[in-house]
Parts: sequence; structure tokens; C-alpha cells
Amino acid sequence: MLEEFGRLDILVNNAAYQQHQKSIEDISDEQWERTFRTNIYGYFAMARAALPHLRPGSAIINCGSITGLEGSKELLDYSATKGAIHAFTKALAQNLVERGELRPTRPGLDPPQRRG
Repeated sequence: MLEEFGRLDILVNNAAYQQHQKSIEDISDEQWERTFRTNIYGYFAMARAALPHLRPGSAIINCGSITGLEGSKELLDYSATKGAIHAFTKALAQNLVERGELRPTRPGLDPPQRRG
């Protein structure tokens, strides 16, 4: 896409896998791994790959869930990954602001802006 359009303006990370389980004992290692690989590993890889191509005014949008803040008794692994997305997004923003890659914004009011 980058070669075809010549630029990247927005990255939207919105991948998710969830499987309800009644107890922690019902979550297999394979399910735990699949949930984390789908729900958070890709967000990190995509942000890292996109960052060199983003320009002033570009944005990274990471979709999370209220489940990441409140948890869900039958979605232990999913809840953990959604909480990880919230923490990753905040930490990434802090990292990029500190590096001078983004200008500080008012949460919910101003979109993040890369310094130009």
C-alpha cells in the first residue's frame, strides 16, 4: 500500500480473539498464546513498522475495550490483553512525546501530531 499511495496517514489496530471459559483451568496454554498473539503482539509489530512512515498529522489508533479496565470473569485472557493494549497505547504516546515525535495533546480533544 505504501508503494501504491506513497504515504501512510493512519494506522488502526483492531484485531481481537476471545473465547469464553468458565474457569482459569479451562484456558489452555494454546488459547492463552493465541489470544495474546492476536490481541497485543500485532499492535506492537504494526506500530513499530508504521512509525518510520508516519508524517505530521498522522495517527495510530489502538482499539481496546472496557473489559481491559474492568475485567470479565469468563474472559480472563482477553481481559488481560485489552488491559495490555491500554497500557501499551499510553506508554507509546509517552515514549513518542519524549522523543519529540509527537506534540502533547489534550486527551479526547486534540489528535496526536508528529513534530514537523
